[in-house]
Amino acid sequence: MIVTAIEPYRKDKYRIYLNDAFAFVLYKGDLRHFDIAEGKDLSEEELNAIREEVLVKRAKMRAMNLLTARDYTEDALRRKLKEGLYPDDITEEAIAYVKRFHYVDDRRYALSYIEAHADSLSGRQILEKLKNKGIDPALVSDCLETYAAENETDETERELEILKEQMKKKLRTFLSKEGEETGLSYEQKQKLFAQFYRRGFSISLIEKAYEQLIFNSSEL
Repeated sequence: MIVTAIEPYRKDKYRIYLNDAFAFVLYKGDLRHFDIAEGKDLSEEELNAIREEVLVKRAKMRAMNLLTARDYTEDALRRKLKEGLYPDDITEEAIAYVKRFHYVDDRRYALSYIEAHADSLSGRQILEKLKNKGIDPALVSDCLETYAAENETDETERELEILKEQMKKKLRTFLSKEGEETGLSYEQKQKLFAQFYRRGFSISLIEKAYEQLIFNSSEL
């Protein structure tokens, strides 16, 4: 493989191009150590040495440092490593390394997230938020079931209580200050229902929450 270009990237870092294609990033000291210069033909042995002695070790260390600061999903950690311009195969090796020791664990992340938001988000909201973080929806669903079983909670009742707490604030803006059980106009009700449907609650649950709050206005 011919080194066709060496471009400054950041302080003391350089982008290395092999056969006109970007290959990896090295420090200035690495260029001296491996005697890398434009026009040089790197052998397979030299490329393997760069890969194992430099890139793999640095990718693993970068992953560990990131996880020391906070938890990451596998997908988020992969994106952070790619931002550092690590080649795909190096990134996957680093991911496999931290997964082997459970430093990154999507199941643990999902369960922790569910526990932290169980009192404020519906199951569908949790599913969507974790899906957006790159976690498999099937894994999230399994974690929701695990959480419910371990905490002996009924998922429907949990979501009903969350919904009622959120709906109270909206109903107070419509109902009279005296708390009369007048309910909402058709248009107000449709607007209210649509808002909570978009948040991930089912229509049947929204209707149930609405009826319980309207017919027990003391809760408002």
